[in-house]
Amino acid sequence: MKKNYLFFSEKGYLEPSSGEWERPVNISSPEDPFPLHLREYMDEVSSLIVQLPVPTRMEGQDIVELELRSEKHGPFYHIFSFRINSGPRYCACLAIGEERSRVLERDFWNLKRLKDINPNAIPTPFVFERSYIKNRPVAVAVLEWMEGYYELHYNRSTDRLSAELWTGTENKVLDQKDCFLFHKQVSKILASLFHMETTQRVSAWSHITGDFLLSLDGRSNQRVRLCTIRSYKPYSQLPHGDLGRLYGVLLFLLENSLINRLDREKGVGPLLWLGKDVLNAHLEGFIEGIKVRSIVKDIFQLLKTMEIEEICTLTDAAFIEMDLDPIATDFIYNHLFEHSRDLKETVLDYLKV
Repeated sequence: MKKNYLFFSEKGYLEPSSGEWERPVNISSPEDPFPLHLREYMDEVSSLIVQLPVPTRMEGQDIVELELRSEKHGPFYHIFSFRINSGPRYCACLAIGEERSRVLERDFWNLKRLKDINPNAIPTPFVFERSYIKNRPVAVAVLEWMEGYYELHYNRSTDRLSAELWTGTENKVLDQKDCFLFHKQVSKILASLFHMETTQRVSAWSHITGDFLLSLDGRSNQRVRLCTIRSYKPYSQLPHGDLGRLYGVLLFLLENSLINRLDREKGVGPLLWLGKDVLNAHLEGFIEGIKVRSIVKDIFQLLKTMEIEEICTLTDAAFIEMDLDPIATDFIYNHLFEHSRDLKETVLDYLKV
């Protein structure tokens, strides 16, 4: 079987040099090291992938060629794309170790569970299996590969923030129209998945741009898609009945208004706080995505009557429900009053229309 290994970079997909192949690769935690040379690691991953029952592979079909591309290495699992023979490309997520494998399993079944609610926004989950690499437990999930969809991140190359789409060839700087569409669609997708009665909602990763991908194809009916669902849980200790439902929707709006303004520079650098204009996109998406439109008017009228300090207190309550690391927590707290003021002003501007 011919194997072709490529690695994503800002300069496109590259093949490592001979020296890089022999370097140890860190695919585990410092407390539990699992050293393998890069080529050994990729060979182990390819051996796992060719055994998976992907949908288009016929039983007993000979595998002549495998192209395996390393796309991204996150804190919980390694993301690959692969193509067997001349078949379609798939996404493969690999988690190493029991704790990370449980995270991947949870993410996979969250995708499976919510796919029917908004099928165009969520990739199709195909296969989840557990296995071993060098006697270490691993898990692999195979998903639809979202061709033409790319990760977006902001950076501070000048005095103002600019958004770039990582296309794998040449990063494209996005205009305000594309940025507005991205944040609006993010908010709309999250609102469409919000369960009004139980208040279960998708809790995004610390910065929203890590969970969503954008396509520049203007002909597409779904320009933004959700690529992972880390958590789907209700708010705790809400009142019962209509009041609890109203309070849950309000917390949901406040929570995602925060996350929609957060990014890491170039995806991995310092945290960035995005401008007030993101809130206009956020509110439009929220209105379009929420299932009970009548409650939106009640929420906006309630925010209109509240003092900024009261909105800040409520936003803090929503914030406490989120699972964020201490750095992100401190960063958001420093912007909490400013954000509450911006949100009220944006709601008041909307009510004037």
